[in-house]
Amino acid sequence: MKSIYILFLTAFLITSCTTDSSVNDANLVESETFEMKLGSKKVYGVRMQLKPSGEQTEFLGYEVQFYQDDKVWIDTVLTELTPGDTLETEVIFSQSQVNPNSSVSFKTKSFQLES
Repeated sequence: MKSIYILFLTAFLITSCTTDSSVNDANLVESETFEMKLGSKKVYGVRMQLKPSGEQTEFLGYEVQFYQDDKVWIDTVLTELTPGDTLETEVIFSQSQVNPNSSVSFKTKSFQLES
């Protein structure tokens, strides 16, 4: 019984705190999934911490793809990164209700915006 509990707890922690393994973006410092209460339900979101990669202001967009079992949600964040600043942003996926038996992951893809 104890080993089943440990296995369940480990699986839950892995799925509730999955980070994007494809991080090769100079501006993306850190990213992770999180859970939050939205109204009467708990939903998933993706938190990203961004910094400019150079000494000039950068105008970037980020496409965030969130996967929960066989479902996919896509959202976009547009941002201005100023030298010396750090930006933290969250994307909330209001239709992705928390389920401890779900497998969740995400991918991000950045693109340049014209200034």
